[in-house]
Amino acid sequence: MHLARKAIALVFSAFRFLGFSSATPGMKPSAEPSVGANAVDRPKPSADVTDIDGNVYKTVQIGRQVWMAENLRTTRYRNGEEIPYARTYGAWTTEEVGMRCAYEHDDALADRYGQLYNFYAVRDERGLCPSGWH
Repeated sequence: MHLARKAIALVFSAFRFLGFSSATPGMKPSAEPSVGANAVDRPKPSADVTDIDGNVYKTVQIGRQVWMAENLRTTRYRNGEEIPYARTYGAWTTEEVGMRCAYEHDDALADRYGQLYNFYAVRDERGLCPSGWH
């Protein structure tokens, strides 16, 4: 455990040395330590976003970024083409095309937790995320 603490301290020291900081851009660091989240750190509600299938996702703003608060459930690329469903583990691991599947191949779980997408689907130029998202 002691070695792990030293490794973490070394990483944080390296980040500080290289000029990385956890401070929000444009904000001055406080001399007082922060306990809990302040108003700047709390997620702010933002507009909903809709994918090509008509699924509506809640979003949240954290700092200057807006994030989807739910996992993606789309079954089609942004251009409307179907993302093939990987029916077996073998297809998922051997096919070099974009594929999707539900966790444990249970579509009821996909409705709740979203789809899983392989590397090829994520990198496909037809676009996986709703327009304006990445």
